[in-house]
Amino acid sequence: MKEFVSLSYDYRDGSTKKDVTFLADDGYYYTQEFKDASPLEGIIRWIPYGQDESFWRSRSISRWTGTPVNLKLPEDFKEMLGVSVTKSSNGSTKMLTYRSNDGMILSKEYRDGVIDRNFEGWLEVKRAD
Repeated sequence: MKEFVSLSYDYRDGSTKKDVTFLADDGYYYTQEFKDASPLEGIIRWIPYGQDESFWRSRSISRWTGTPVNLKLPEDFKEMLGVSVTKSSNGSTKMLTYRSNDGMILSKEYRDGVIDRNFEGWLEVKRAD
């Protein structure tokens, strides 16, 4: 690990899942899952805009294959500020918080489902005046 970015927790099914996001020595950001009661852990590799992301966004693929699921960073990405992953009835949702090229702080939602991708959202974080 070259640089720590963030840590998030999600409690479900009687155990706590931890997601550690970091910048690796290979220049990619990763979000790695750690579970209390399972040796099967998934990994997300955050790839630059313009590269091909994985068709299946679920880390369950990563758990079984041992290879990362690739998710594409936004076109205006400059700096990663954090990632949180939560489980819902339709799969998991990944929230990427980042600083854009023009200095805005944004949070982009990534959903697992193919149809759900059409309903992903964005948040802009603004300072209250």
